[in-house]
Amino acid sequence: MTDMAHDIAPLTLMCGKDSKDRIAMIELLLDGIEAPHSTVDNADRILRCRDALTAAFKALAREAEQAGWSADETGIALFLIAVDHMKTREADRRMDSDIHRANAAAGRQFMHG
Repeated sequence: MTDMAHDIAPLTLMCGKDSKDRIAMIELLLDGIEAPHSTVDNADRILRCRDALTAAFKALAREAEQAGWSADETGIALFLIAVDHMKTREADRRMDSDIHRANAAAGRQFMHG
């Protein structure tokens, strides 16, 4: 049993047989998300990624709604999480670029200094 399966397995017992969505979510976590079929960045790859994430997204939305959040609240919150994710990725890229430039400049100074 994988570490993830070991951590999540007790949840299947707590869900009970009446909670098909929760069990589906746990199975999705255990099985993982389908890997890309191509390493080439293109529009088709984005569509395939969306398709691979759709089941997990819908299961998460259902879980939130079953917990008492409205469909609108859930949709907006998930959208905001996606926006935050993209902002963080962009900030990470900028930071990596800044570090690379600083290291390159420091290397030039060291060589000439």
